[in-house]
Amino acid sequence: MLNRLNNAAVFLLFKTKEDERMEIPHSTSLSNSSYARENISYPQTRNGFTTARDGSLIPEYEASGFMKPQNGAELYSVIDGKETLVGVYGDRLERFTKVQN
Repeated sequence: MLNRLNNAAVFLLFKTKEDERMEIPHSTSLSNSSYARENISYPQTRNGFTTARDGSLIPEYEASGFMKPQNGAELYSVIDGKETLVGVYGDRLERFTKVQN
């Protein structure tokens, strides 16, 4: 998910037992499956991978509906290519807690 800064994004790193709810976003030009879509925008690439300026391959998944984070899920910001851990999810508070960097 990009925000209004040109070189910024965020991502969520988590484990799930609901993998059947995860889909790989791809274009209808690659497949005519029921999940293929026409409306895919940057940083998605229409082939299941996210655009990476450093040349790395980053697989992308989308959840079909809300998935509650598990304890220890991590929220990162990426600004100008630098990943920074900004929050960790805690079951007790049921929210992400800011990480002091």
